[in-house]
Amino acid sequence: MITMYGLTETGIPVAAPFEEKIRPRTCGKPLPAYDVRIFDDHDVECGPKTTGEIVVRGNEPYSMMDSYYNMPEATVKVSRNLWFHTGDFGYRDEDGYLYFVDRKKDALRRSGENISSFEVEGVINSHPKVLESAVFAVLRNWVRMK
Repeated sequence: MITMYGLTETGIPVAAPFEEKIRPRTCGKPLPAYDVRIFDDHDVECGPKTTGEIVVRGNEPYSMMDSYYNMPEATVKVSRNLWFHTGDFGYRDEDGYLYFVDRKKDALRRSGENISSFEVEGVINSHPKVLESAVFAVLRNWVRMK
């Protein structure tokens, strides 16, 4: 069994190397056909162990989709600066292994920090009296009801 990371649009750009022992929680390393990086909100590459958006670019022709069918606006939205923006948060360690953190739109923000709803749900779901949970952000003082 191996771990991997992929999307319909990109195929499988990341997989655990067969020749190495599987590292806990990692998705693996980028495969040769892909360039995978982590970018901040300004499309600047993040350093190791810094959470940002996972972006992917093919190194070989036809390794990824060209566009969404009849959806040019959606294609432009995810394909910025020659990178496919996955909408997923992740980070890489010093050895280049990728770690999935959460879906970007599901992540919570508190005092400017991203908090993984996926990880919070994991902690809550580990309690023996909890079958399943869903964590999401609630805006405080957004609308005051009269």
